[in-house]
Amino acid sequence: MLSSPEMFNALDAGSTGSAAEYIQPTLNHALRVWWAFYWRTSIISGVLSIAAGYGLRQLYENTALPAVWIAWAGRISPYAFFYFIAIFVIRGLLQKRFKQFRIALCDQAITDGSKLLEPTFPRALRVWWMYSWRAAIYGLVALVIVSYPMGLTLGLFAPSPAVMGLFGLVLGIVIAAGVGLFVIYSNILDEDIGDFHVTLLPHERASSEAPQPSPAVVVPRG
Repeated sequence: MLSSPEMFNALDAGSTGSAAEYIQPTLNHALRVWWAFYWRTSIISGVLSIAAGYGLRQLYENTALPAVWIAWAGRISPYAFFYFIAIFVIRGLLQKRFKQFRIALCDQAITDGSKLLEPTFPRALRVWWMYSWRAAIYGLVALVIVSYPMGLTLGLFAPSPAVMGLFGLVLGIVIAAGVGLFVIYSNILDEDIGDFHVTLLPHERASSEAPQPSPAVVVPRG
């Protein structure tokens, strides 16, 4: 999401748009958006999950809380942190400038009469909700599909519990990453969400580009 030698003027919020400024999203664009979203969300939520795991362990060792509550909190907390942090990451991505393009919100699909809208927090929440519920459902479906062949494979080779745990972790990461990319590509970019349309536009032409000075005119002396 290679820079072209000439870029169209981008729109200011509330200005009338032009269909010539629209960028058709490709898998390459989706990969760039997904990566910017995924690594930020994963790192921040991962750090918080580690901290929460340490806190839960202290609760288990120093309080009378039932172990089953601690166990469930440990299972749920990584997902809760991931989707909570995703709200703010998506809010930032709606204002982020990538190398070739930027994400924009329009009042409708790009036409000669379309207008840009501000990427407000409520609109970011709509994008987050669209991503979250679809990623959760598609992830569950994908997990059900791969669970049977995974069970057969593990049954044939009978790996150690540590290997099984590592395999399950890697498989979960791969499924979550693939599902996230699919949702961004097929359900977010160039789609209507609520009262706005998510689109891609080129960057503005650099305003700092100074005009070239005109050559000096030499007047011959009489």
